[in-house]
Amino acid sequence: MNNNNKYNKKILVVDDEYTECDKEDFIDDVGIAEEQAFFASSYEEAKNIIECNSDIILCFVDCKIPKTSKKLYDFKSLSNNNDYGWGIDLVEYINKTLSKAQIAVYSAYVAQDNLRNYIKKFNNVSGCYDKPEGLQYRRLIYLQALEKYNDFLSSNIENNKSSKTTNDKLSNLISNSSSKKNKIFKYEDLNEDDRIFITDKAIQIKFLIRRSVQDIINIGKYFTEIKEKLQHGQFYPWLDLEFKDPNTNVVPYTSIFRFMTTYQLLKSINLTDLSQANILPSALYMIASKKVDKNALIEMKQLIEAGVTINLEVGKYLKNKYSKKDETQLSLIDIEKTENIVNKNFSQPSNTDTFSLANNLEKVSKQKIIKVLPRQNKWQIGRHLLICAEPDNLAFNKISSINIELCLCFPKDKYWNLNTNLKYKSIFNFYSQYENLDLALLLESIHKIIEITTNENDNILICYLPTLDILSLIEDLGCQGYIFEPNYQKCLNMIEKYC
Repeated sequence: MNNNNKYNKKILVVDDEYTECDKEDFIDDVGIAEEQAFFASSYEEAKNIIECNSDIILCFVDCKIPKTSKKLYDFKSLSNNNDYGWGIDLVEYINKTLSKAQIAVYSAYVAQDNLRNYIKKFNNVSGCYDKPEGLQYRRLIYLQALEKYNDFLSSNIENNKSSKTTNDKLSNLISNSSSKKNKIFKYEDLNEDDRIFITDKAIQIKFLIRRSVQDIINIGKYFTEIKEKLQHGQFYPWLDLEFKDPNTNVVPYTSIFRFMTTYQLLKSINLTDLSQANILPSALYMIASKKVDKNALIEMKQLIEAGVTINLEVGKYLKNKYSKKDETQLSLIDIEKTENIVNKNFSQPSNTDTFSLANNLEKVSKQKIIKVLPRQNKWQIGRHLLICAEPDNLAFNKISSINIELCLCFPKDKYWNLNTNLKYKSIFNFYSQYENLDLALLLESIHKIIEITTNENDNILICYLPTLDILSLIEDLGCQGYIFEPNYQKCLNMIEKYC
């Protein structure tokens, strides 16, 4: 445990327009662990998160948010100036509730100067900026908040030199960001020299964008090839060695997994050369996803061959057209048949060709919900089984006959013990009263335990999830996981992350 890890602090992002892809980008841009980031889409949702997490040190708040997630277009706030939306009311709430937290306010609709004048009365607002231009400063804003937080704890009145340098750099960057947006750009309004210069640069930029997309494919290809070369259990430590941020102690797993997923999917349709295609990286990420049917890539390939530019609008169209529908609950008649299929799949390791880590686990079956039970659903994630129930639940007996090589237990109660009727060869039981544990170090320890106690295709039982990333670790080591987690929301989060 590292109690002195100054980067292990929580961040809240409040924005009703954030997609799952945006959330992943935010985590990677700022350089934090997934467990440190909280996301809300409304005023009420953000308040609930704040009430349960008093140690949040930084809040990114969009002005134009609704009061509740059910009323997505209810932007009328309690404040005198309703044009600012519920975000300003939230800023006032944060200002009163979280004395140590810094607040970064942004908006795509409100002029920065007007916004800055309105929020002067809030003493812990670190700055305001335009959206989307200001999003590039998220990392600097985070570092600034960390330094202010450390100054707050030490009650140091004088700003240290490094803090001043960061603040000055941030202020200069934000002040230089253009807040004026032209509605329509016309080349004929420019003089001849400027028109030639800007046209030439536009061509060069488009070339660089195409190269950027090809770089994405090549990076994914290299990661995949390296993983195939490494022995069982070596890929994760190699990523830690080569790509861990020395400041935050975080590896950008999300980006790495996305590179690999993109390459694998494009390779499956023989489309790994996009050097001449006009396609935005963000549009490619939308389409090359496990949540989107492969037919989207096939249609994208046809559009590229027809000379169509794959921009965000086209990307969204293909994503919406081919998004995989969530499977509905099984009828009572189908329960018995489905259970037999699942038991067969999980009694023997799947030979499905999967490559490891988050967002890249192949689903053995499209059926997610295996049995209709209140708050005790089962999901199949690749070759792994997730059960929303206590480990001592009756469902536990259904795997009691399976040979479990290793049990990994992370109970909330220090007096908790595993069911002794279960057959297992090794057990790791971890309890701690501390909440702010260094999860990266914990995962590293778990990795070593799995490595020395199991072989490929062995069965591992997990009781209570310490972090969602543990499944990607088990998959990387080639083992099969049986996970018991009674927290229904954690189960849903895992399904969303891996399916």
